Amino acid sequence: MRAVEFDGVEFHGRVLTVKLDDGKRTREKAQERARWLEGKGEKGEYRSTWHEERDGSRKDFQKVLETQPENWQAVVSAFERIKKPARKEYGLMVKYYARRGDMHHARQTFESMRARGIEPSSHVYSSLIHAYAVGRDMEEALHCVKKMKEEGIEMTIVTYSIIVGGFAKMGNANAADQWFKEAKERLPSLNAVIYGSIIYAHCQACNMDRAEALVREMEEQGIDAPIDIYHTMMDGYTMIGNEDKCLIVFDRLKV
Repeated sequence: MRAVEFDGVEFHGRVLTVKLDDGKRTREKAQERARWLEGKGEKGEYRSTWHEERDGSRKDFQKVLETQPENWQAVVSAFERIKKPARKEYGLMVKYYARRGDMHHARQTFESMRARGIEPSSHVYSSLIHAYAVGRDMEEALHCVKKMKEEGIEMTIVTYSIIVGGFAKMGNANAADQWFKEAKERLPSLNAVIYGSIIYAHCQACNMDRAEALVREMEEQGIDAPIDIYHTMMDGYTMIGNEDKCLIVFDRLKV
């Protein structure tokens, strides 16, 4: 039967009235959304109540991260209040755990993101690798690098800096040098952060000739050496008992 045939029919003591739908309401909603997509909407953002609530919880989460980073319970609670977190929120949470050296929760958050069908970006992968580097588990960090490459995600200067820095803190200057050389081959340019990490690795290994060569190389490329690198060089010269060169670096700091 057609809907129009029910018009005026009595049903359970009530008379049915059939209103013909000419599609006006649907067209108006479609036009409103089209205007919004073009940036011409009169009602601002086209968002449902659900989206507004989620946006509010996302902003609250970022605020807690910025104002109460030491309060991990507040950070975790704010994250859990977000309905369907996006890659950005998952990435921020992995990064938060990474800074704390909490590689287990960083991995848990990473896997939770993937379980929701959200693919990791280079930034999220780098944060997970950082978690393992801070936790001094470079074997697992390299496993993440392998998976990252298998998935066709390119390593950035941040990723390489984390790997070089992780091996430097483990006292493995050879491994740090290997990854530094790969970064030089694959990246268009380097920065003071990765140079600082590789110089630290060689200073800790008392390879001061190599450390000096890296400082010269950095300066030749027009990269300004931060004060931390000078402190690292002074520590290296102190360890090998070269007081003269230590004083030379100290004099450069005073200029």
